[in-house]
Amino acid sequence: MVAKRSLSIDLNYSKHGSGDLPGVFINTEYSEFFKKKWSYSLGIGYSLHDGNYPLFYSDDRGNNYDGSYRYTTGGIQVAGKIGYSFVRTERSNLMAKLGVLGRYESSSFYDQIVVFFPAATQLPFPVMVLYNMHPQRTISLGGILSVNYSYSITSKVAVGINGAIQTDTNGDTIRQYGLSILRTF
Repeated sequence: MVAKRSLSIDLNYSKHGSGDLPGVFINTEYSEFFKKKWSYSLGIGYSLHDGNYPLFYSDDRGNNYDGSYRYTTGGIQVAGKIGYSFVRTERSNLMAKLGVLGRYESSSFYDQIVVFFPAATQLPFPVMVLYNMHPQRTISLGGILSVNYSYSITSKVAVGINGAIQTDTNGDTIRQYGLSILRTF
């Protein structure tokens, strides 16, 4: 018998923005088929991405310092999707999903950074100045497209792979891919 509903957890590697912020994305999703090949799903996802602006320098005594600026972007989102299964058997399911999302995000990423070195400041260390033109916390709406394949290893458990791309009104693009585990019923 082909499973009608599932609860899944996705553990994904992801890239935020232009691909310069690597991180992780964890999704949980409830899906239910309402026709033979059509389904809807509701999910919640959590992302965490980070990077750094490297800055290394030495003092007059030869001591080396790491003065890099480290930043993190984290978010939580809810999504609703409609899916279509291209292949749906008792064991396999290959489908694409398209949906909308609402996302809350907090980021310490800067809009512009300027470094003044000791020759310009007469200080014994570099000085970093950060400019922030965008708010630290944002709420946005967006869209998501995902492709999923799952294989049932028992009548109630399936494993799979997934990939997705999303964009939102904050101007963010997040690409993700990874592994899924599903409880089917």
